Amino acid sequence: KPSDTTVKIGTILALKHVSTGQHLRTDRSHSTESGSNQQLAYAHGWAVDELDRWQVLPANTETPTPGSIISYGMQVRLRHFETGRHLHSHYGFVEPTTGQNEVTVYGDQTQSDENDHWVVERWGSGAYGQTWKATDPVVLRHYVSGMVLCSRDLPMTGDIQPVMCSGAGHAEDDKWRVVLDC
Repeated sequence: KPSDTTVKIGTILALKHVSTGQHLRTDRSHSTESGSNQQLAYAHGWAVDELDRWQVLPANTETPTPGSIISYGMQVRLRHFETGRHLHSHYGFVEPTTGQNEVTVYGDQTQSDENDHWVVERWGSGAYGQTWKATDPVVLRHYVSGMVLCSRDLPMTGDIQPVMCSGAGHAEDDKWRVVLDC
């Protein structure tokens, strides 16, 4: 395991959903079957692989130096390392399995909007202003909607589980763990 557990701008990580043990993932072969028709974000697999890697980037309006430490309460973007698209959610489109706001990946290195912004919070306390540590369970709150990234142990297609935005961030289904050695 890495000795430095501080999450910084540029960190490459995987996010493991605590309740189900599945990792946040996307790939070019899965798109939403209804709604926005964007590339789908979903939970899959107990072992980390290359499709589970995300790079932490600043919000579109920020220009911190790469390697800058991220504090809880900051807005970040998560860009999928393999596809180059950003973790994204928006009003008006629902994830069909749960009826909650869909979560997709969107854009590229030059195309991104505020629907790609997520506020990092330590699960249970928020811990605003403290350093984001990979050892802490976290909640990712969608900046625009105020809802949080979550997953549920519900089958979608094959062996993938839905990821959606819903709730206030206090449920077990809202909790994620950072994996740095990916």
